[in-house]
Amino acid sequence: MRVVDAHAHQRKIWHIERAAMRLFAARGYAETSLDEVAKACRMCKASLYHYFGSKEALLHGIIDDMVRKMLARMLKMPRHGRNIEESLYQIGMQVLNGMSMPDHRNFTQILVRDAGTNSYIRRVFFKVAKRTMGDARQTLFESGRWKGRRISLGEHMMHMHQFVGSIFRYGIETRVWKAGPALAFGERKYVRSLARVFAKGIGA
Repeated sequence: MRVVDAHAHQRKIWHIERAAMRLFAARGYAETSLDEVAKACRMCKASLYHYFGSKEALLHGIIDDMVRKMLARMLKMPRHGRNIEESLYQIGMQVLNGMSMPDHRNFTQILVRDAGTNSYIRRVFFKVAKRTMGDARQTLFESGRWKGRRISLGEHMMHMHQFVGSIFRYGIETRVWKAGPALAFGERKYVRSLARVFAKGIGA
């Protein structure tokens, strides 16, 4: 009877997903074959099927892993700053710094490059995100109750969606595309300015 080393199995999955992300980011999801992924992993295609039964299953595994990691980072973000502006600034810098990590940069590139035209990628991403993020909403809401300001869950989610979305747009230009008007602004100055604008709008 064959004994499977769970840790070795997980490491192999991690290795395959990283290689696939690099290829998907560079060439596009539709243009990349499992043969190319297997070659990048220095394994035969038959061995690859032992870990992922299809390219769709591989994509699903990548999205599931990355969404969970992004959620974990969000839950580690500062729960309380001196005020709303300071809390938003700290959150914004953590999101931006996370986009500098190779895995996150490649994943963002896949979403930017392919999700606009590939409805399957969009469906998988939102399905995984909805399932994974749903359980975290209340925790994130509790972390958003800054001193002197109590807001509803809906209002909090809307503000955070707008703020993080703005940071992502800036990060895409500066970290992924490395082009665009955003390069004219220093990141700390940009995030500080954005935090100030949102804090004022929230009513800090």
